[in-house]
Amino acid sequence: TPTPTQTHTHTHTQPDLMMIINTSTIFLTLLLVVVFLYGGLQLVRKFAYEIAMENHEAVTALDNAAQAERLRKERAADEQAAAAYAKVQPLLHTKLTQPSTVRSNNNNKPSHLNTSSKSPLVTPQGSPNRSPVSAGSGEENV
Repeated sequence: TPTPTQTHTHTHTQPDLMMIINTSTIFLTLLLVVVFLYGGLQLVRKFAYEIAMENHEAVTALDNAAQAERLRKERAADEQAAAAYAKVQPLLHTKLTQPSTVRSNNNNKPSHLNTSSKSPLVTPQGSPNRSPVSAGSGEENV
């Protein structure tokens, strides 16, 4: 037994570090690496999915706002076209109801009764093949 007056020859002792490298530790290490990588990739995937959903919601909101604005402008244009037609409509009816003195060679009928006339003012809607409300939308009445 050492006495308190004796000195040690080794002042710094290093613990013996022994590395265990065998099949089970390599397998366990690889398994832990795979599990942590899988968990990390799942977190990244979840985060990317949340970003994609927020982006989709923002794009959908912008599309809905643009669609609402387009419909509002279309309604305003239709209202303006209807108002303009309402101003012109009395003029069209007075032209149609006045008897014409010009006679066609078609059985001496007045020209305003001639059904083969291609004049755009003869149609009751005010424009050929279009109603006053859909005149600006490009849709034709059938």
